[in-house]
Amino acid sequence: MGVFLRLFNISCIFADKKGEILRANFHTHTNFCDGKDSVEDIVRYAVSQNISCLGFSSHAPLPVPAQWSLLNEQEFEKYVAEIKRNQNEQKENIEIYLGIEADYIPGMTKDFQFLKQQFNLDYVIGAVHLVRPDCSDSVWFIDGKTSYFDKGIELFFGADAKKATQTYFKQIKEMLTVQKFDIIAHFDKIKMNNAERFFSEHDEWYISETEDVLQLLKEKNIFLEVNTRGFYQKKMTQMYPSTRLIKRARELDIPIVISSDAHKKEELLAGFDQAVQIIKQAGYMYRTIRKNNNWVEVQL
Repeated sequence: MGVFLRLFNISCIFADKKGEILRANFHTHTNFCDGKDSVEDIVRYAVSQNISCLGFSSHAPLPVPAQWSLLNEQEFEKYVAEIKRNQNEQKENIEIYLGIEADYIPGMTKDFQFLKQQFNLDYVIGAVHLVRPDCSDSVWFIDGKTSYFDKGIELFFGADAKKATQTYFKQIKEMLTVQKFDIIAHFDKIKMNNAERFFSEHDEWYISETEDVLQLLKEKNIFLEVNTRGFYQKKMTQMYPSTRLIKRARELDIPIVISSDAHKKEELLAGFDQAVQIIKQAGYMYRTIRKNNNWVEVQL
């Protein structure tokens, strides 16, 4: 708990009315972007599951065509209005927070703090799904079909998978350096479509890249997301980030947020039990949530 005192000068442990640890998720997508359910349906389901704190995080509008993000500023405003309506209507039942998952593409995306201030957001999740190769106006989508992932390595990086992966981490590190935000999303997601085909997570250069990211998280006081989505979807045998990185984050005293990256209401707490077990084994005793409009620690 001491690390949280050092970084944020607050540290609280909360339990719900039944004495149970608070149930919360802050990475939630709706049908405003690539989620399946409406804000209202998700909120009602969350209340039925005794979830105490719920944060929404639609994908911010992108400067390139994409079907998985908010389309434009007008849709952003509708999204904000719908979250706020549900906040008011359900304030006696659940704490609802307004967030965004903002992609960083060098020279192309809006400043995260500008978005936060413009739409009065409670928090921002920083992410990289689209990699901009050096000296190119094109982007490589690392989170799509495996065939697109492979073609991108060939097209943009001359089939040099190491260079492609290092460019991804360069963009992650640049985001951490030039943007201000609260949580980093699935920072080793590059491993998903790789599936140990092009590189190993045990390669020295890969370990060096991920260490750089963790050091920046510590320096910038940004929460590390333990994202369960790839695990409960059975696309991965480990979480984002991998167990080795969670252990290293604990050594560095980096606070963590557990998120399901839910795209439908039934996924709000998916994989949480397994995540808690992994995190405890890594030495963590607490996780971070947003409660009473503050970031606080709760016991695992």
